[in-house]
Amino acid sequence: MDRFRELAAFVAVAEEGAFNAAARRLGSSPPAVTRLITGLEARLGVRLLTRTTRKVTLTEAGQRLREDAQRILADLEEAEGTVAGSQATPSGHLRVTAPVLFGQRFVAPVLRAFLETYPAVTA
Repeated sequence: MDRFRELAAFVAVAEEGAFNAAARRLGSSPPAVTRLITGLEARLGVRLLTRTTRKVTLTEAGQRLREDAQRILADLEEAEGTVAGSQATPSGHLRVTAPVLFGQRFVAPVLRAFLETYPAVTA
């Protein structure tokens, strides 16, 4: 999980162009973001950012990593959204089309129980 935090911090710094702005965006402190970036650079064995007193710019390796990291983080968000969406509570309007006798005998009893279980669904 720290790898994802490192990548998220790196992308935030790359997009914001400053550690302070990235820290605000992530809801973290600038020293914590600095530690994440330093750890990422040490683990990869390459310098990703060029830091000056006025701005932060990406190195060539940083530019390549930024593209991959953005894709990885987007894929992670999509995967989490898919799983979270599968656990969502049903809501909205339900329309069932069936012959009258079939509806009275089979659909109505099940529909009544379904609507009691999921009050956000209307029929």
